[in-house]
Amino acid sequence: MIERVEQALLKFFLRLLPARWRQQLKQRPGFEAVFRSILHLASEKGIRLTVGIFTYALVVRHLGPTEYGRYSWVLNFITIFFPLVQYGLDETVSRDLVKAKDDLARTRTVLWGALVIRSCNALVGALLMVVVVRFVRADDPGLIVMVSWYGLAYLFRAFEAGDLLFQARLEVRRLTFSRNLAYVLSSSLKVIGVWLGQATGFFVFLSGLEYVLGRIFVWFAYRREWKMLTPSIDGGYIFSLYREAFPQFITLALFVLNDRLAVLALARSSGDESVGFYNAASGLLEIWNFLPLAIAASLFPPIVRAHGREPALYESRSQRFFDLMVWLGLVLALGISFFGELAVRVLFGEKFAGTLPVLQVLAWYQPLAFFHMARMKWFALEGKLPALVLVAIATVGLNGYLLWQWTPALGAKGAAWSVVMSSLCAPWICALFNESVKRHMQMFMKSLFLPWRLIRGIA
Repeated sequence: MIERVEQALLKFFLRLLPARWRQQLKQRPGFEAVFRSILHLASEKGIRLTVGIFTYALVVRHLGPTEYGRYSWVLNFITIFFPLVQYGLDETVSRDLVKAKDDLARTRTVLWGALVIRSCNALVGALLMVVVVRFVRADDPGLIVMVSWYGLAYLFRAFEAGDLLFQARLEVRRLTFSRNLAYVLSSSLKVIGVWLGQATGFFVFLSGLEYVLGRIFVWFAYRREWKMLTPSIDGGYIFSLYREAFPQFITLALFVLNDRLAVLALARSSGDESVGFYNAASGLLEIWNFLPLAIAASLFPPIVRAHGREPALYESRSQRFFDLMVWLGLVLALGISFFGELAVRVLFGEKFAGTLPVLQVLAWYQPLAFFHMARMKWFALEGKLPALVLVAIATVGLNGYLLWQWTPALGAKGAAWSVVMSSLCAPWICALFNESVKRHMQMFMKSLFLPWRLIRGIA
């Protein structure tokens, strides 16, 4: 049944394309596998979109601006420590798994190396977040308890290393089903919590519980494959992975800090209500991140295979990858510009009227954020991670300065403008001094001119 639906959707998609493009896609080996992988990953995130918007709106309305500000502060604070768990391994490990192909011994070494690193880092991250929150929010014991629970649940994120194997092999059907099941269960419990009038801590508990259930369901779905992947720990490979992924970790940490810096600045200068307005807008946009994540997970393996073997094909695939990411963000930004007011009124109500100006500004961050997701993978594959670190440092520095200048007077809207302008200007500043960044920004400009390239037939 599922195969017939996939085939019908594939045929429908091909009919929408010009005949020349349709023929080119049919001749490409692996196109159907990539399409099915994107379909499964998009369906997972599509469920999160439909269920998530409904649940998200209920929770936001139920908690109100101030309590939602506390709830979102916890989630944003926890997210700052996520780079330590992920450690920038996704791109590097995905590359190594794609290259390993059917070499089971090498696959075991790569996978267990990633698992060891993530497990150790998750333990350190959980301890750090519990210690740090006691200093930054000593005035709110409830927040300390919420962060402590989330720290325990975060330990299960280490096991997401196994997901990279099935994504690299484009075998994601059971993966998406398992994660969807955990998400739907936690969302259902949140709806019940709203009905019962539960407090902020209850919803934080359920957000952490989703990680735990998701890992249990994924292990059960792939238990036969895991039995074949017996432990194979290579200290030399783990050390090399630590060393190679370190610049990616620094970059990821800086960009996550850059995204959360606005919340920390607002909490200090404007209070929890402004944090609530800002996070209501950013949370509504983050729901849409499933699109670039699904596309990147499916399109990156073919780009890796072309790298170093077929330069022309590699360049073509990379540019089309960037084109797709940039224009997804632009379409989303335009849609929010037109329908943002309706969305805020329907989803959040009059109490969140202050969210609308923030949403209309942050919408134009989406093309930059989507392109950044592609940028991280491309720089990792090119071996140009120091250039990515340079961009990250410049972005955080500029954002910090603009937040200092704008948030005291403009509040949440000033924080939104700071995020957009720093993300737009910092890469161009770095392009003046670094050839790799310059080349990358030229590809960004080329993506912006995609309609012109299509008209002239040079895409």
